[in-house]
Amino acid sequence: MPLLDSEIFFEKATFRLRSDVSENLQAYARYLSSTPDHILNSALSFVFSKDKEFQDWKLREANSAGEALPQQPKRRKRGVPESTVNEGRTAGASNFPG
Repeated sequence: MPLLDSEIFFEKATFRLRSDVSENLQAYARYLSSTPDHILNSALSFVFSKDKEFQDWKLREANSAGEALPQQPKRRKRGVPESTVNEGRTAGASNFPG
């Protein structure tokens, strides 16, 4: 077992949010002393992992196309910095929007 986890990789994406969702995202990030990027990554990862119908659909899609499913990122333990979780694709990208 390696002593260090692999580097985090992010993809840059742009999304439009309703103003109330954007305000809540910013507030929740402040509440957790975190970043909006971390909140979105965590919330979406949680939804994707809990939606059984989505998991089944994704498996059917991969099987029908003959593709391998994307590897799920490791879940981090409480108290372990986000930098120990492998997500996304672009090395060295900032956690802050812009």
